[in-house]
Amino acid sequence: MNDQDDIQKLNVVPDHTTQTIEDVEIIRSDSAIVNIRITGPIYKIVQDEKEPYIEFPEGVHVEFFDKNQNVYSDLQADYAIKYEKKEETVFKNNVVFKNADNETLMTDELIWDQKNQRIFSNDFVEIETLDNSLSGEGFEADEDFRNYRIKKLIGRIKINKDEVVPKD
Repeated sequence: MNDQDDIQKLNVVPDHTTQTIEDVEIIRSDSAIVNIRITGPIYKIVQDEKEPYIEFPEGVHVEFFDKNQNVYSDLQADYAIKYEKKEETVFKNNVVFKNADNETLMTDELIWDQKNQRIFSNDFVEIETLDNSLSGEGFEADEDFRNYRIKKLIGRIKINKDEVVPKD
């Protein structure tokens, strides 16, 4: 004879389904020109009723291409999750984002708002440039990490005296 609790467990309908793909490569293009390539060892698609999402539980690598098919930005993280309805991807743990100007952003969490084409973080960030090492709390930029600002800058910035414009 079956226990009533066991029968109830069998009647529970899951609120989501999951598909897992190994060694994935995703290409996003516009007018047949590749603008983003995303790769990762494990790719999970979760069709949750409330909030469907895509997950890279073992790391992700994102390359951004210009119109000539050259990589101009490169993003890597140990983990990523994309919330489909919000059009937002959260990168976590050892996030490294390099841009076309050879600047490197390092943080533990970076959020990519695809709808508004912005990236941001409320965590501690470090940016290595050719001349400086910048750090601070909070960060925001355009999605290709070309124009950015650190909200609470910590540390010193090297300034070339020849480039300083005197106040009127």
